[in-house]
Amino acid sequence: MNDQHTDDALKIVDGLIALIGDQTDEVKAGAVFKRWLSVQKSFWKYSFSNAMLIAFQAKQKGFEASQVAGFQTWKSLGRWPVKGATAIWILAPNFRKIEDRVTGEKKNIVTGFRSVPVFDVSQTTGEDLPVLDYRNHGDDMGLVTALEGEYFMRGIDLAYISEAEMSATCAGAKGFSRGSEVRILDTLTGAEKAGTLAHELAHSILHFKDGNVLDRDHSRSTLEIEAEAISAVILSAWGIDSSASAFYLAAWQGDSAKIKESMSRIANTVKSVLSNIMHEKCEEE
Repeated sequence: MNDQHTDDALKIVDGLIALIGDQTDEVKAGAVFKRWLSVQKSFWKYSFSNAMLIAFQAKQKGFEASQVAGFQTWKSLGRWPVKGATAIWILAPNFRKIEDRVTGEKKNIVTGFRSVPVFDVSQTTGEDLPVLDYRNHGDDMGLVTALEGEYFMRGIDLAYISEAEMSATCAGAKGFSRGSEVRILDTLTGAEKAGTLAHELAHSILHFKDGNVLDRDHSRSTLEIEAEAISAVILSAWGIDSSASAFYLAAWQGDSAKIKESMSRIANTVKSVLSNIMHEKCEEE
């Protein structure tokens, strides 16, 4: 084991945390992220019943819904339904304004529901929507094996599962943590796989209390910011470019100030992991 090599990595952790914060600020100030954010605000957060209606009808039509909106919203984004596309029908409330007999205050009440047509992005054509690529690219340089060993050492049950299994539990995710149990998509490779392993490991170490209960003392945004910052710093210390993580952090309302708020939690977790795995990198070199 090369103690000096490990010590050198630990000494630069705080600087790497500050760097990912600066990169996130740059991303948030950029035109690509601003347009992406504007587009995201155009999509409604559908109720559970409407989400079920959308999922059921999309399955009947042979696709999985991702981004759904009405005709006027798609038009405002420079897109429109393709010829022959059949709408997905959801329920929208009808409101009527009344006056409270006691306070005299005007308020809206729901008087019924009406059917409203919407379309998934796959049913539309036109201007491309902005996409944030927060995947880490390239070779993992042995980090995957090192992190798998860290899972084993900490007694965390790690398994790789299919996309179908992942969708049944956490649709659209690359991995998830339940504290002492972590599942990762089995199609991931290279630096993307290493980054996901580091992200979910961070959740397991930092965000679960006794009995695998998720820590509710912090917001979901804070949990994701901390986990991704930890992942980015571990990759960077290993010599892997992690700049793509800045897009993920920005999407969770992260910035240098919020990363600084969690500085000690992020740094302590990173140093704990690096202290255990850096010797494997030394052995490879």
